[in-house]
Amino acid sequence: MEFKLYRKSSELPEVFLVSFPLPVGDTPPTVSNGGIPYKPYQEQIPGSCKDYFAIDGWVDYETTNGHWIWATKDAPLVTFGEGDILAKTVEAPANTNVVRAIVFNNLWHTNFVPNAMGEMDFSFDLKWQSKNGDKISASDIAATLVSDPVLFLNPGGPIDPIYKKYLFEP
Repeated sequence: MEFKLYRKSSELPEVFLVSFPLPVGDTPPTVSNGGIPYKPYQEQIPGSCKDYFAIDGWVDYETTNGHWIWATKDAPLVTFGEGDILAKTVEAPANTNVVRAIVFNNLWHTNFVPNAMGEMDFSFDLKWQSKNGDKISASDIAATLVSDPVLFLNPGGPIDPIYKKYLFEP
């Protein structure tokens, strides 16, 4: 899915989130940070702030029939459910099935440009993996979903050795 927004110039504080309600019931999400998968709200220091999470680009919901894998390369911060991302939440919300990607936030003076304006593009992917299908990890599926494919058109002649070396050999 492609999401585009056009932001007008403004110095006012704003936070933009894109919501993705997923059909997983009360299944808890799994995310990854630094290559280490963990369950937000459950596998964290008790009493620590759980308003939002820095992720490696994917959220996995393992249900009884399979996995819903949500992936993005554009939004490294997510939150779940509803509520304020500055509420200093310490408990999980009732509806962790709603992934909310933080795509703009000028409340923090960090990596967001305070007055970014113009067109902004974000892409998100959603993949269902059946329990009966191939056993591929959520991180591998997410990496494939957000990768930029390589397209190589061979005009029908012999393949140049440089292409064989860099495109077709591990």
